[in-house]
Amino acid sequence: MANIRCILNQTFEISKEQAAIIDDNRIVSYQELEVYVNTMVHHLGERGVKEGERVAILMHPGWAQIAAMLAVIRMKAVACPLSTRLPVAAAKQQMEQVSATRLLSDIEAI
Repeated sequence: MANIRCILNQTFEISKEQAAIIDDNRIVSYQELEVYVNTMVHHLGERGVKEGERVAILMHPGWAQIAAMLAVIRMKAVACPLSTRLPVAAAKQQMEQVSATRLLSDIEAI
């Protein structure tokens, strides 16, 4: 697999206190984002996510969704964002279509 670099690594070193993500609910600094992404990488690793594995991401748009995608990329897995606008059955079908073996979700109906 090609060497995939996480864009967060470079920016974190020079912009720790600057805003990384601004959404409707909060402003997340690069330092906060780095901590959250590292925590998620650890969490995903404990659950057995491996390099090259496809991870479906069914999360509402916002900073947590971005952090989840960065964590999956940092693990050299494949982030497969799914639409939260579709019914649950359609989201499950999308997951099958992309051959995702894991799911990160903030949707309670899943």
